[in-house]
Amino acid sequence: MESAFSCYRSVYPPVNRSDGCGRLMSRENFGGGCGGGWMAGFPCRRAPFRRVVGWAILSEMSNRFRAGALVCSVVVVVFGVQACSQQREAVPQVDQGVRAEPTPRGELVATYGDNAIGAAALREELMRLSGRSRKSLSPESQRRFVENLILQDLVFAVGIERGLDRDPAIQRQLRDQERRLIVQRVVAEVKQIPEVGDAAVAAYYEENQRRYSTATLRARHILIKERAAAEAVQAQALAAPETFVALAQEHSEDTASARKGGDLGFFGHGRMAPAFEAAAFALEGELAISELVETPYGFHVIQLVEKRPGQQRPLEQVGEQIRALLLRRAVDAAVRDFYASLQAEAAIEIDADAVARVVAALPEPSPGVHRRAGGH
Repeated sequence: MESAFSCYRSVYPPVNRSDGCGRLMSRENFGGGCGGGWMAGFPCRRAPFRRVVGWAILSEMSNRFRAGALVCSVVVVVFGVQACSQQREAVPQVDQGVRAEPTPRGELVATYGDNAIGAAALREELMRLSGRSRKSLSPESQRRFVENLILQDLVFAVGIERGLDRDPAIQRQLRDQERRLIVQRVVAEVKQIPEVGDAAVAAYYEENQRRYSTATLRARHILIKERAAAEAVQAQALAAPETFVALAQEHSEDTASARKGGDLGFFGHGRMAPAFEAAAFALEGELAISELVETPYGFHVIQLVEKRPGQQRPLEQVGEQIRALLLRRAVDAAVRDFYASLQAEAAIEIDADAVARVVAALPEPSPGVHRRAGGH
C-alpha cells in the first residue's frame, strides 16, 4: 500500500501550511504540510476533484470485481457510510444549533501507515451529517465512521495504484460532475436577488387586498378544452342558468366535478388559478354566469352559488408571505431572463429530423434499465 501512497505524493505534492487546510496530512509532514483531502499530500484546492475520483474509482472497482466477495464487502462497507449521508452530500448544511468542542490545533484523531486524519478533517466530515445524526453518534458509531473514512482512502489507494484514475469511464464521470457543479453554481448565482423591500410589499398589498380577505364563495364550473364548444355551452347556461347542473354533467371535461353538476364547493382566495379566481369573485347575484374564462386547463364557464363575506387580513399579518411571494417571482424571472438571453445569443438551430434519426438508431434498452432524459 505504501507504493500507492507514494504515487499520490508524486502526482499531488504536499502544499505548505500557508494554504490553511487542517485536514488530512501524512504523519511525516504533519507539522508543516497540508493534505487538503482525506489523504496525505493532496492539495486543498483539489479536494472536490479527489472526492469525485474516489467514488468513481470505487464504483469502477465494484463493476470490475463484482464477483469477488472481498472487494464487494469493502465496497458495501464504504458505500454504507455514503448511503447514511447521501442527503447531506447533496446540500451540505451546518446546523448552527450543534457546536463542536474546541480541539487542539493540529490534533490527530487516527493514524494509518504513514498517514493520519486530523481533528479538523474529521470535524468537516462530521459537519456534513445532519445535526440529528451527529447527536445520535454513539462511541461505537464514531469509531466506525472514522474507520470507514480510512477504508475509503485505502480502497482509493488501490484504485490509483491500478491506474483507475486514468480510466476513460472515470474521466467521463469527472467531466460530467464538473459540468453539473458549474451549472448549479451559475444558476445559484443568478438566483441571488436583493431582498424585497417594505415599500414593494406594501404596494403589492394595496393592489391585491382582495387576495388577503377571508371571504369565500361556492361555485360550479364547466370545463371544455375547445373554445367553440365552450362558447356554445356558455350561451345555453346564460339562457337558462337553472340548467347549469345538467349542462355540467353532460359537457364538462372535469370529470370529478362533472358528476356533482360542476360543484366545486366553497373556496377562498389563492385556491384557484388566478384568472378563474378573479372571474368567480367578480360575480354578483345568485346563479350568475361568468364570461368564458381561459386557464391552462381549458375554457371555463362559472356559476356563482353563494358568497360568504370575510374579514380583511392586515398587512402586518401577511407581509412576510407577500415578501416571499415577490422574492420567488423575482428569482423565477431572473432565471427565465438569463436562459432567454443565452438562447438568443447562441442563435440555436435544431435539426429535428437529425435528432429523430439519432433517437431511432438507439439500441433497445435492457429490461429493467431506465435512463433519465436530458443527457446527464
